[in-house]
Amino acid sequence: MNNIHNTTDRDALTRRIMRRIYVVSLLRRTVHPVFLKTLVVFAFIFRSTSYVSYRDVFANAPSLFDIENNLRFFAGAFAHTSTATLYLYLGIIAMTLWIAFDMARRKHSFSD
Repeated sequence: MNNIHNTTDRDALTRRIMRRIYVVSLLRRTVHPVFLKTLVVFAFIFRSTSYVSYRDVFANAPSLFDIENNLRFFAGAFAHTSTATLYLYLGIIAMTLWIAFDMARRKHSFSD
């Protein structure tokens, strides 16, 4: 009796694992990886709006052409922001670089 129960549990586990594999396989075939990475970047940006009021940041920022004051302003803004915001910005930068490297690699592989 116990052997039948173990077989049933194993079959259910196998079905659950295979269902996840099929979903991932379907996503890989239908959705381009750069698109998924771009969605992650936008999700990070959207999430950062709960920590940062971009409207106020740009309203308080110095003139666009005043480069020295802009550097001081944004360096101070980054220095005084929360840790969660810094991690979100790190994720945005990392994902953007990953997208750029993927696109450069694809361009390089097509030019050969």
